[in-house]
Amino acid sequence: MTTNIKQRLLDAGAEALADALLELARFDANAEQIVSRLTRTKEEAIAQYKKNVADLKRQTRTISREESMKFAYRLESILFDLQTIDPEACLGLTLVASFFETDKAIAGKCDGSWDMIREVYRYQASRMFASYAGHCDDKRQVRKILIKLYLDDAHSAREMLFSQAPGFLGEKETRNALREFQEVAQQERDEPRRAKLLRTIESLAITS
Repeated sequence: MTTNIKQRLLDAGAEALADALLELARFDANAEQIVSRLTRTKEEAIAQYKKNVADLKRQTRTISREESMKFAYRLESILFDLQTIDPEACLGLTLVASFFETDKAIAGKCDGSWDMIREVYRYQASRMFASYAGHCDDKRQVRKILIKLYLDDAHSAREMLFSQAPGFLGEKETRNALREFQEVAQQERDEPRRAKLLRTIESLAITS
């Protein structure tokens, strides 16, 4: 069925499909987003991604439980846009790190909806982070970004970043990360935060 419809669309020709998509985009925001994704340059796409992230950081409207699935889809769409840009690995790492920094603003506006929305950060965004980190040659920079994000994880959205850390950090920077976490843990006076750091140190030591 799907194959047959696809063939009929191909038979309709590029101009007819372009006209239909433009017409649909006039009335549907998702179609408008697809048209934008297909037609913008790489530089324009990166600029739009940065704007989308900045908009998330300025989130002011409360997100209800009923809206959580729709909002999670919005976050997934922003991450998908980043994937389609296919940036150089170290740039991609920086861009996805900026996505993680939106969690504070979003969590603060969630009314019973954070658990579902947080999954986008814990899984989709974390997998993308690991992929970019694995291909970025500047492992010292990878470590610095990773630790900065993790130490500022107030809403448990960034915990999964360490699940693959030894694989993308490499042996030297994994040792450096362990040493840095140990220093932070020794100075930490908040017991829950200190306990979390010690668990991270233990996990990192076991998997490295």
